[in-house]
Amino acid sequence: MFFWNPSRVQTANELDILLNAAVDQSMLTIQYDSQKEIKERMIQPIGLYSHNGFWYCPAYCFLREDIRLFRADRIKKAELTNEKGQELPYSSVMDWIELSESEVSDPIPFTVELTREGVRRAMSEMDLERHVQKRQDGAGWVKMNIPKTELTYFVDLVWNFGREAQIIEPEEAIALMKRKLKDLLERYH
Repeated sequence: MFFWNPSRVQTANELDILLNAAVDQSMLTIQYDSQKEIKERMIQPIGLYSHNGFWYCPAYCFLREDIRLFRADRIKKAELTNEKGQELPYSSVMDWIELSESEVSDPIPFTVELTREGVRRAMSEMDLERHVQKRQDGAGWVKMNIPKTELTYFVDLVWNFGREAQIIEPEEAIALMKRKLKDLLERYH
């Protein structure tokens, strides 16, 4: 018998400093590789967790003045600051996961229709899996409230499903998807 498990393990070189900062409630200056450029941010990590081969670090971002989720492999450099961290409402990553699901700031409805394959794929996405509803034929949908500031993230997530998903609401998400499709079509003309 042979088992093959494709791995998608991303190297995250700053895990030690992120974890120590979370334990000590310390602040870090990081170089973060965002979609467009490497940006400097000051953060206070809550902790670390792994999902689908990636390490994630929820942290308070002093630029955004809110909790943001950072992919650890995109943190190119992290350094301790001399400043003391602030009191965060979460004592652990588990607290953050539980509370962040129940308290969505500036919520907007996000509904996606899924094919049978779309349901399967959504079940492997941490941010969608708890909200997947299945029909008897295996197809289904996701209906949830998301923070308005995370709309682009969720549209990008659904984009990866291709024909296996269709955004139903909100209109802003449909417009973002149409813009992505238009940009792709223009690239191939």
